[in-house]
Amino acid sequence: MFAILLSVVNDENTANNTNRVIADYLLRNLHRLNILTIYDVAEECFVSRSSIHRFLRQIGFDQFSYLGKYIQDSYQHYQAYYDYVNREKFIDEVKSKMNDMMDDISQFSDTDAVKKLVELIHSYEKVYMLIASTSGSAATHFQEELLTIGKLIYVKTSAHVDVNSFTELDENALLITCSVTGNYAFAVSNTLENVSAAKILITLNHTEVFKKHYDKIIYMSKLVQSDNSIHSNGLRDVYTKYGLLFFLDIVYHQYVKEYVK
Repeated sequence: MFAILLSVVNDENTANNTNRVIADYLLRNLHRLNILTIYDVAEECFVSRSSIHRFLRQIGFDQFSYLGKYIQDSYQHYQAYYDYVNREKFIDEVKSKMNDMMDDISQFSDTDAVKKLVELIHSYEKVYMLIASTSGSAATHFQEELLTIGKLIYVKTSAHVDVNSFTELDENALLITCSVTGNYAFAVSNTLENVSAAKILITLNHTEVFKKHYDKIIYMSKLVQSDNSIHSNGLRDVYTKYGLLFFLDIVYHQYVKEYVK
């Protein structure tokens, strides 16, 4: 939800839009959503309740009351953003952990799994990367890198995936879902269940659950999320912030090594 609200307020085309007014208000009053009513929002935003209902349906909520519950359930996850930097020796700790992470992920630079991924990206004419909008920069960076050597892929960034957007994907297409913690992959699993494209997951989460949803799973590390948990609420570390960007650089390096002469 947060990603969708932020995308609305960041969009210059919505500057004078009712949805922009509602989204802006909700973001400014996150800490009060558990006590606010739809009447409060309508009065303070000078919009109708029907406008609020329409907007909520667009972002995946049938009732206003669900917003408060969603915020309560998400506190642990978003508190992690603050906790991640609120340390006295933050810079020294991050530098040390970044080195450890890069050494760890680098072990995958020439493995069969990465080589197979590169082979699939090269062989499929239509390649799509699906990723949460909050992590989309890593995928779009990878998209630009591949484009410089003549390989076009498509990136779909979304917090809520509309299955209709995948109707064009058949067995001749490759769909790569990027979900570092596994939360996003779990959220979209049912949506992708009937998609005919070949499906690959890139993740840190080693849960067995994903094996029934994807044709192949590529783990970025053997050291993180090795238990069988699905949700990773509150996980915020160098892997979740920088890991995917570095891993995709490794994939790009391998692609150049294999296919650019």
